[in-house]
Amino acid sequence: MNEIIKDIRNNMPNEIDGFSIKKIQKIYIPYKEIGIECLIQNISEINLFFETILKLMDIGINDIKDISCILGVEENILTEAVSDMAINDYISISKKRLKITAKGEKILRDRKSIEIRKQNINTVMVNLITGEIFDKGEQIFKEIDNYDICLNEEIEINKDFLDLNFDSVNKVFQEQQNYNNKIYSNTNVKKELSKIVDINYQKLVYLEKEVYVYKNDNSNEIQLYIKSDNKENVYKNCLYKQFAQGTYPSLDRFFTNKSYKDINFDCKVDENLDNQTKKITNMLYDSNIDIDKINEIWTTQKRYLISDREFINYFVYSDKISFDKIAIYTNNIKNILSEQICNKIIEISKNKYVIIIYDKDEYGSSSIIKKSLKDKVKSKSKLIIKEGENIKDTFIFFNPLFFLKIEEYFIEAFNRSISYNRGTIEFNNSQNVMLDKIIKEYEIDNIINQYEKKQNEKNKINYKNKGRNKRKSK
Repeated sequence: MNEIIKDIRNNMPNEIDGFSIKKIQKIYIPYKEIGIECLIQNISEINLFFETILKLMDIGINDIKDISCILGVEENILTEAVSDMAINDYISISKKRLKITAKGEKILRDRKSIEIRKQNINTVMVNLITGEIFDKGEQIFKEIDNYDICLNEEIEINKDFLDLNFDSVNKVFQEQQNYNNKIYSNTNVKKELSKIVDINYQKLVYLEKEVYVYKNDNSNEIQLYIKSDNKENVYKNCLYKQFAQGTYPSLDRFFTNKSYKDINFDCKVDENLDNQTKKITNMLYDSNIDIDKINEIWTTQKRYLISDREFINYFVYSDKISFDKIAIYTNNIKNILSEQICNKIIEISKNKYVIIIYDKDEYGSSSIIKKSLKDKVKSKSKLIIKEGENIKDTFIFFNPLFFLKIEEYFIEAFNRSISYNRGTIEFNNSQNVMLDKIIKEYEIDNIINQYEKKQNEKNKINYKNKGRNKRKSK
């Protein structure tokens, strides 16, 4: 348990006097990844041979033969160099006589060559809330699906926006150039952004944040806190503003769609469980208390879960826990099966049985199960999924170590309601009767026996085939 306790301690929410944390909600910040078509100045030191020719022309020596004699260079070699200079508009040629151009005079004066070329600057990121522009680098962004909650875009990306932020785009370009120069050891040519031409491509992506929802202990007042917000709390202020303007579709899932008559705002608190939870919470905030000491209470006392994160961590750190199988019995599958938990279930079920029994009448439950689990598991998986009816509660068993009961409650906020999970955890054998009843009702033992029988038959066949292959090799 120490790894779980350590992780929860490291991610404890900020304390707000007079408020209690009710929910930790993932929220996504919108960004655009764009490619920009630009005009770039390639600035380099002038070629010494070219410079010498220009200097001779500057003092009136304009005949190719004369320059060839002075430099001691064969005329055909000089002609080739002169042709390159003419192509670059340093000089003009007429009847083997040379004339320096205005561009040539400038290059001779500055001793630098400047060429304008088109170039694309890719993987430029724009924060659609703050307008910040930066290079993507190694930062990982993601696309989201219809179930995810995100801030609505505040900024429109077009050429006018980029022109107004020319310096920021140029900073990204210079950072990319410096990186490329280190990789390819190319320091002879300096490149500068000259003009933004157009946007080549743009792709909407997101960065994950967490919203902490607090409720006043004596009223319905709500406070929000976004982890890793900036000093001006720009994301929190944007969230408040977008709620006040009317819920955007991208934020609608922050609230529950249940009607008020179906909502239980009365969250009764068991005083003994609450006191035990507060005791552990205070110990977690006290960095002087050793984790082993917390663990002594953690695994012996029935209590409320510290936060939403706790029940997730039992899946994340499942390899640190000694259990035989996991069983999830729920009427609220959409609140249990996050992407993170689904990934862990798939991993766990490679070696241990994971049993999921969900209420088929929960809206969208079958599609969630199919998309999140059934389409991803392999035939050898020990994942068992069954439909149920009239399921009234949510239980998660890490048999035989402990079990969780997850209850859904609601708080009023922004003239709507927000659902949150309040869970209890119990470390003892009282779960066995309840789990045995569920396993019997849904005939889980029969499914396990059939699976084991098939695996034994496959193992026998594989063993025989290995024996044949060994004999053939001899």
